[in-house]
Amino acid sequence: MTLEQLDRIRYLTQRLLAGRGFNAGELGKDESLPASQRTWASDIAELKRLGITMNYLERAHEYRIGEKAVEATESIHATSKLILDLAKGLEEGAEGLRERVREQVSGAVEFITGQTISSLSPQLLPLAAGTGGYEDPAFLDIVQDAQKQQQSLEIVYWTRAEMRTERKIDPYQVFWLEGHWYTNAFCHFRKEIRTFRIDWISECSGLLSDYEVLSTLPTRSRRAQIKKSLAVKVRIDTDIAAYVKNDRWHPSQEIEERMDGSLIVTFKLNELSQVKRWAMAFGRHVTVLEPPMLRESISRDLAAMSARYETV
Repeated sequence: MTLEQLDRIRYLTQRLLAGRGFNAGELGKDESLPASQRTWASDIAELKRLGITMNYLERAHEYRIGEKAVEATESIHATSKLILDLAKGLEEGAEGLRERVREQVSGAVEFITGQTISSLSPQLLPLAAGTGGYEDPAFLDIVQDAQKQQQSLEIVYWTRAEMRTERKIDPYQVFWLEGHWYTNAFCHFRKEIRTFRIDWISECSGLLSDYEVLSTLPTRSRRAQIKKSLAVKVRIDTDIAAYVKNDRWHPSQEIEERMDGSLIVTFKLNELSQVKRWAMAFGRHVTVLEPPMLRESISRDLAAMSARYETV
């Protein structure tokens, strides 16, 4: 959870406590609020995950809070405000504040997010060592379980055009591609296999009905068949080893620390374009060891770059 999302969570709880309702569409259209309709829908889903019971009033088209949820809402509002105030103080360089409040902030973060502070975004770097900007989508576990158990799901999905849609899907595959989690799933509305980006799902619930994988259906999935995973191994030199090992670059990563202070990092990936850009971004500090096709691809690019500079 980033500082920006904490700020939006605080804003939503403040509105609920003031007796004002909201919906994602209204919030997304408000030019004074710096977030899209889809982002607000994700924040509303996060409020529910944090234990806030909200009622959706069909006639008013908005969420409002139930009386029993007031205490939890007050706690989340106060905690998020505390984190934001402390982070702001650290950014402004308040003398001696870091050590004095770090334990208090860590406890607050775990209360509001269920995570340790080291798993939050790079914007909380002043509060803890390491970055850890990656966070799994809210419904990843549910989609993965449904795929393993061949169980249908009902979801609220926000399209690329930020339109709210309700779908029933049968998840066939769950995969990571270029920084995001996706599912290839049979869509009962479109009657074909579609690709759904999991962090664009704002509501998700399992159905009792099981499904059978149908192989003869039309498909518009981003990847109709996921290729066999490729093992990628890279060596990280000592200059950036501390930076690399304190972050989660991919869910499959394994890090081996060597006696000389360097690292061997291994990934299992479905495609190589993303890791190629990642490795080249570190320049001479990263050496790809496997697979040979990735080494050759980077070598060709470097040769072409070198030739350009020689002709200047």
